[in-house]
Amino acid sequence: MFNRTLLSLAEKDSRIYMVLADIGYGEIEGFASAFPTRYYNVGVAEQNMTGVACGIAMEGNIAITYSIANFPTLRCLEQIRNDVCYHKANVKIVIIGGGLAYGALGVSHHSTEDIAIMRALPTWSS
Repeated sequence: MFNRTLLSLAEKDSRIYMVLADIGYGEIEGFASAFPTRYYNVGVAEQNMTGVACGIAMEGNIAITYSIANFPTLRCLEQIRNDVCYHKANVKIVIIGGGLAYGALGVSHHSTEDIAIMRALPTWSS
């Protein structure tokens, strides 16, 4: 559902970009093929994903990051705080598999504190 909705929105708004960290296969191909110049896969480098998304947003665009819950939040906390929040960058962090959904893959894939941590980050009204 998310990917179909994103694709539909991106068809209407050329400012929408997607930035991934080597995940989402079987889900994101529609966006990647429809908008190859607005799609970036930075590889297994989540902090870079957030930095690239922030740069895209700072140019007046809307950047979407997408990954398993703990990777775009907990691994990228400093980049979200210092790059995205403090610069009021229009970055949307989309997660899949929150909580223990990826439990079989071990604690590195668990995400039980991401919402609490994200709520503690600074936000400002424009």
